[in-house]
Amino acid sequence: MLARQCVATVRTYHAYVQTVALSVLVAMFSGCAGTTKIALDRREPPYDPLGVSNTVQSPQSVVNNSVSFAEIKQLMLKKQYPMAEAKLRLRIVKLPNDAMAWANLGLVLNETNRTNKAEQALRKAVSINAHFVAAYVHLAAVLKRQGKIRQSLDVNKKAIDIDPQYANAHYNLAILYDLYYDDVPKAYEHLSRYLENVSDDKIASAWLKQLGRMLEKQKNLERSDAVAEKLQ
Repeated sequence: MLARQCVATVRTYHAYVQTVALSVLVAMFSGCAGTTKIALDRREPPYDPLGVSNTVQSPQSVVNNSVSFAEIKQLMLKKQYPMAEAKLRLRIVKLPNDAMAWANLGLVLNETNRTNKAEQALRKAVSINAHFVAAYVHLAAVLKRQGKIRQSLDVNKKAIDIDPQYANAHYNLAILYDLYYDDVPKAYEHLSRYLENVSDDKIASAWLKQLGRMLEKQKNLERSDAVAEKLQ
């Protein structure tokens, strides 16, 4: 399995986020000894907050724009998390069903190592907006960080159920299947789906080739076992 061959190598897991009008969250990559490896246990996803300058806002949101996402996003990007959190909580008081505010609060809480509360905030966001794919992907990242691997897998699958073309949910699943389940066929399938939409990712392409070689070896072993059984 690729991931366990190079535990010290950091390969991040994209949390590519898409809202009504934006897509955000890109991650870093690295290799080991000339190969593509993954080590999710050490990764923290850098993020671009789910702030929206051109997202359609409700009339009430416009009225309460004194607590604007533009300002909150800048605070988050500058890592001024206490101030960002205070403004997000103020916005939530004014707009308790603002899924975007809850999701951003989840980001802040995760960045300040309060993963249980981050999970709660992100679950609140998706309870308000069941089609908020971005929040599901962030929730999956938080669950992964908490060691809730099966739940992280299921939440990423939920994101794909909502948007089958959501590239980085496929990428996340490829990593989870490779790192935690040693399931090369599924890892290969989801990484292929990712690359259908993100064709310029050279590292992912190299990783796919490695998975392909492993898959071929598995098939050859299965054929050899089948022949051996016939000869017995």
